[in-house]
Amino acid sequence: YGFSGLQDTFVPGSPIAVTYGTHRQGGQVLMFYLEVASGSEGKVLMLSEQLGICHGPVASITAVEINRVPITDVSTAVTIQTRIGGTSQSIMDGFDRIKNSFADGREISSEAIVYRSVSNAMESFDVIIKAPGFVVFNDDGKKREQRVTYSVERKAPTSSAWTIVSSPVDLVGKTVDGLYWQHSYALPSRAAYDFRFRKLTHKGKHKPGVQHTIALHALTEYQDVTGPHSGVAQIGIRALATAQMQGGRPNTTALVHGKLVRVYTNATSFTTEWSGNPAWGVFDYITNSVYGMKIPVTDMDIQSFLDFATLSDSLCNICGDT
Repeated sequence: YGFSGLQDTFVPGSPIAVTYGTHRQGGQVLMFYLEVASGSEGKVLMLSEQLGICHGPVASITAVEINRVPITDVSTAVTIQTRIGGTSQSIMDGFDRIKNSFADGREISSEAIVYRSVSNAMESFDVIIKAPGFVVFNDDGKKREQRVTYSVERKAPTSSAWTIVSSPVDLVGKTVDGLYWQHSYALPSRAAYDFRFRKLTHKGKHKPGVQHTIALHALTEYQDVTGPHSGVAQIGIRALATAQMQGGRPNTTALVHGKLVRVYTNATSFTTEWSGNPAWGVFDYITNSVYGMKIPVTDMDIQSFLDFATLSDSLCNICGDT
């Protein structure tokens, strides 16, 4: 929430907001990962992002924008899921495991590159390899298949001994366009790891018209099974990673019709509903045991908040209407 406007945050441990009234806001990125889109012949990436918006339950989450573009104006197909933050909400499709992708971009060659995991509790991982083009041209100009092999090794960060993760992997293609491959690997135990990538073989003549450069585009780290994040309002996005997404993790905001709170009609009677009146937001924060001051409701002077609410309505005629 700086000079560049509303921004999501990807910093682990950042707080989840408490939203009263109606506000446009970003959220805390709970999960972001990339995958090669099914049926795309390795030419298209799909991105998925899960955001924790605020403590719930809230009245509604609407008017989602991606990179400041209304979702209705995004040219590619986008699937939006929302959860209002109830205590028994279901897990969103595509977010049943904790997985986060971390971009890399380094070329994989005979000189090995090393990737160090971000998580200290990885249980498996996906590798996305990218080639800007992958083809061999014959002397007559016709394309023929290109083939490159690479290896993946692992070790504990404190160890010096590398272990092969699997048999060497063949990459095969015949296109001048960008191409992606996705490979999944299991790990022997839940821990932190270093991974080493090396290009082993290239079957083709090194001459003009040969395209065989490969790079570690991203690595997705998996952890144990996630939960529905009960009590947290969420947005889930699944979309093609097009140029409109600016080539990376999108910035997502939404209009949040916020927290359902106690609204008193007299000193003993109340309903739980959305309210734009600040009196009931203050009351909720003072009494809430999760994010508030935990003062028992029985210790509150209800009549003083009724007076506060009446005064607020008299000063601002939209407190209860937005």
